[in-house]
Amino acid sequence: MFEMDEGYYYGIGAFETILVKDGKPVFIMEHIQRLNIALEYLQINKKITPDEVREFLSINKIVEGVLKISVSEKNTNYTTRKNPYTIDKYQKGFQLTLSSFRRNETSPLTYHKTLNYAENIIARQEAIQRNYDEALFLNTKGEICEGSCSNIFFVKEGQLFTPSISCGLLPGIFRNHICANENVVECIITKDDIKKFDECFITNSILGVMKVIKLGDCDYHSDTYTEAIRNKYKAYLGT
Repeated sequence: MFEMDEGYYYGIGAFETILVKDGKPVFIMEHIQRLNIALEYLQINKKITPDEVREFLSINKIVEGVLKISVSEKNTNYTTRKNPYTIDKYQKGFQLTLSSFRRNETSPLTYHKTLNYAENIIARQEAIQRNYDEALFLNTKGEICEGSCSNIFFVKEGQLFTPSISCGLLPGIFRNHICANENVVECIITKDDIKKFDECFITNSILGVMKVIKLGDCDYHSDTYTEAIRNKYKAYLGT
């Protein structure tokens, strides 16, 4: 039973979106840790455990798909849906555009996955209306930070680059996985740097690795390193 609370009225709550593969929630420990950190910051006296998540999946016989956990003061909701990312999308790649508004790198909410998510949704809707797949935020200094629902990586001569967390971005679970297992330079990247790179890709826990073929007016024709990262992740998942 849903109860009206500050999560409904003001977006005071947090959520996680988790890939379910072969009945198992991928990166479950990392997702739950991030969720509980956000709840503590928002002063919501709740803790979610991995066992609760596994029990929900088992009882409801969820084998494949996407699990969303939304938590506010009076509500803890589990919902599931199909994974929207199909093979043809990976073959084609994504086209990105710069959002019309900026990410506030000084806001503490930028670094938590809260229910106050309207800005991200609106940015992505604007991108789709302009025939793009994803919107990319700049921060108030004009530095690249993140997509509306993704983190971004660039490749130059085999070296990976990604915006520093301090630029104003959610430290994505899969972003952290790549940074922990690959040689990644975390740095400031401006929109003027975009054309200097050989490849570009975006990540999130559901998407995995998606090559970017266009960012604004810059086209990327190579995806060699991107595919290598994607294949490593597929091997990690056992697919």
